[in-house]
Amino acid sequence: MLCFRQISSSQGINLKDALQWKMEKKQEIGLRLREYRKDSGKTQGKFGESLGLTQGGYSDLERGKNNLTARIKYMLEEIYNINIDYLETGQGERYRIRETEELSSEDDTEKFYRDQNQRIIFQLQKELELTKKENEYLHKIISTKDEVISALKSGKLKGEDEPES
Repeated sequence: MLCFRQISSSQGINLKDALQWKMEKKQEIGLRLREYRKDSGKTQGKFGESLGLTQGGYSDLERGKNNLTARIKYMLEEIYNINIDYLETGQGERYRIRETEELSSEDDTEKFYRDQNQRIIFQLQKELELTKKENEYLHKIISTKDEVISALKSGKLKGEDEPES
């Protein structure tokens, strides 16, 4: 008879490992965020304030307790010239290449806000893709657990604590 561990490992699904991976990823982002803050020479309070956060709210980001929102990512990019891809993955250049044009007219200002909206849309689309992938993974876990429950109910699967007959 099969047990839950055999089914889940055969499908490559392990909820504990998935949650651990997600937590580690948030902590890695937090460490890179701390590097950027230290580069700026600011305290957590001042850096957080520049992003519209309290010191405690910003500290939660550095510790990996909370996720970065699209708004915070945009502000990090615009205020500190941070390469968000590097922040999230550790890949590529730490800072993005800044355009040298200064905003000098109303047309430039309108372009700035249009570009700002495009960046926010792009970032939200990236977050949506990640959420969809996480959702697919969770559906696989749910499906596996449903299979185990059905197998237990039908007697085809013994629980780990049940003795073999």
